[in-house]
Amino acid sequence: MGSLVFRIAGGGSSTCADGSWVSGKVGSYALEFNGTDEYVTAGTDINGDFTSKLTVAAWVKPGLAGNDNHVIAGQWNYGTSKRGWELRLIDSTGKIEVGATRNGTWTTPYLATQATTALSADTWYHVVAVYDCSTSPATPKIYINGSAETLSSNTSTGVNFDIGGNVAGGNITLTLGAYWYNSSTVEHFDGNIDEVGVWNVVLDSGAIGELY
Repeated sequence: MGSLVFRIAGGGSSTCADGSWVSGKVGSYALEFNGTDEYVTAGTDINGDFTSKLTVAAWVKPGLAGNDNHVIAGQWNYGTSKRGWELRLIDSTGKIEVGATRNGTWTTPYLATQATTALSADTWYHVVAVYDCSTSPATPKIYINGSAETLSSNTSTGVNFDIGGNVAGGNITLTLGAYWYNSSTVEHFDGNIDEVGVWNVVLDSGAIGELY
């Protein structure tokens, strides 16, 4: 299925800031986030594994509370211009969005695209985002419950993730449930997240169907 560079499932050992283990969609446990100040970090060990291709998958059960967006996973620090990629739920639409910046900086274009399906609160969904940045323009895809979504228009042309040592100012911590703004976290996820996987390859529809 390609090179899996990060995975967290029930009972994982990543650093948890107040998140709670609860009954999961797959296996025994999932992470529950309160939408206010909880998140999980996986460190910077996977930096440098992404240059032009990325797949990120997770089971999510959103609460859709509040008036902010909800980050599922990403390597992103808005305040310090350390920006790679993010997968989040847009609060105003209930839709999944995936975005990235070229070469990890804000001075170059940001590419983002949204799925068509609006998620409902308190319901489990399998969400997958795929970026193939080896071609220009980049070709993002979003799958929900194993099916490819019709996407909104891209906001930029080709993007190279390039989020290893070449990121402006240093490496970016992989974070679940929020993204970083300087030394604080924002856009906290409200709900449950289970079975997160990140690959440095583009998984095809067959492999994504197996995950679902």
